[in-house]
Amino acid sequence: MSRKKRFFENLSSLMVVQFANYVIPLVSFPYLVRMLGVGNFGLMSYAMALVQYFVVFVDYGFNLSATRRIAIQRQDPQQLASTFWSVMIIKLFLLIAGFAIFTTVVLALPRLRPEWATYLIAYIAVLGNFLFPVWYFQGIERIKILSLINLASKVIFTVALLLFVKGPDGLHTAVLLQSSSVVFSGLVALGLVARWYPIRWYLPSVAEIRKLLSEGWVVFVSILSSTLVNNTGVIILGMFANNQAVGAFAIAEKIVRIFINVCTPISTALFPQASALFEQSTTEAVAVMRRVLRYGAVLFGVICAAVIVGADLLVRIVAGGDDPAIAAMVRIMALAPLTIFIDNLYGTQVLINIGQARKFMTAIVAAGIVSVATALVVVPFFKGIGTASVFMLSELCVLVLMVVFVRQQGIYLVKDRWL
Repeated sequence: MSRKKRFFENLSSLMVVQFANYVIPLVSFPYLVRMLGVGNFGLMSYAMALVQYFVVFVDYGFNLSATRRIAIQRQDPQQLASTFWSVMIIKLFLLIAGFAIFTTVVLALPRLRPEWATYLIAYIAVLGNFLFPVWYFQGIERIKILSLINLASKVIFTVALLLFVKGPDGLHTAVLLQSSSVVFSGLVALGLVARWYPIRWYLPSVAEIRKLLSEGWVVFVSILSSTLVNNTGVIILGMFANNQAVGAFAIAEKIVRIFINVCTPISTALFPQASALFEQSTTEAVAVMRRVLRYGAVLFGVICAAVIVGADLLVRIVAGGDDPAIAAMVRIMALAPLTIFIDNLYGTQVLINIGQARKFMTAIVAAGIVSVATALVVVPFFKGIGTASVFMLSELCVLVLMVVFVRQQGIYLVKDRWL
C-alpha cells in the first residue's frame, strides 16, 4: 500500500471515530451535567484533570517517542520486541510509583481528602493508559484497528452512563465508567496484539531501558508542560473557588475541546507518515506539511468562527439553559482549535521529526511556566474568566515559539509570511 493511500485510510478511520467524538459528547456531556449537577460535574472534572498529570507521567511521552521508534523498526522483529517490552516494563514501574504519589497527595491535602474515593476511582484511567499500547498501533500504522477499539469503547460506556447514572448520587458511577472505558480499550488492544501482531517475549537490558528513557525524556517533559498549559488553570481555580465555579469552567472548556479534538485524527494519522518522510527527504516532507497547513488553516478557521458565533447555542444545548458567563468563556477559548492545529504541525510533526525535540520541549515548558505564573496571579481574582484567558494566552505562547523555532531551522511552511 502506498504511503499516501495508507495516510488517507488511517485518516478516514480516525475521522469516523472523531465523528463519534462529536455525537457521543452531545449525548453524554449534557446528560452528565443535568444528572450530576454543575457542582458534582465540577468535582468529576477536577478529579480527571488531576489524574491527567499521572496519565502523562506513566505515558512518559511514548505515544510520540516509541511511535517514531516502531515506525522505523517495524521490519526488524528483534528491535521491535526490545522496544515493546522496554516500554511496557518502564510504564509498569511508573504506574506503581504514580499510584504511591497520587494517594499520598490526595490523603495529605485537605482540599482533596474528603472526596478521596472519587479521586482513587479516577486513577483507574491511569491503569488503562498503561494497558493501551496506542504507540504500538500508531507505529505499525494499524490506526484503523485503534479507531474501532476506541469507537466500541465509547459507545458501550456511553450507553452504560445513560443506564446507570440517574442523579447526583451517581457521581462515583460516572467516574468509574469513564475511567474503566480506557481499561476496556487497553485489554482489547493487548488481546489483538497477542493474536494478530504477536511480539515474542524479550527481557530488555538495563542499557536498553536507559536508552529508551533518555530518548523519551524531552518529549515527556514537553507533554508534561503541555498538561500544565491545559490543566493547571482548572487545578488552581479549584483551590480558590467551589465545585460550582469549576463545573462552569469545565463545561466551557469541554465545549471547546470537542472542536480541538478535530486535530487529533489528523495529527495521529500524519505523525508516522511525517517520521518516514523526514527520514527520507526533508524537502518532500516540508512540501507535504505546507499542503496540510494550507487546507487545515481554512478548516479550523471556519470552526473557530462557528464556535464564536454559536457559543450561546452550544451552552444552551449542553447546560439546558442560557448562561452568559459560560458562553463568554467559550468565546475566549474559541481560537484554540486553530492555534493547536498549527502548533501541532510545527512542533509535533516538524520539530520532533527533524531532531529538534529540545526546541519542542523549550516551547512547551516556556508556555507551561507562563500558564502557571499567570494563573496564580489572575485566577484568584477573575475565577473562570481568568482561567479561560490564561488557557488561551498559553496556547498562543506555544504557537509563537513553535513557529519561531521551526523558522530558525530554515524551514518555512508559509513563505514570505510570519508563519
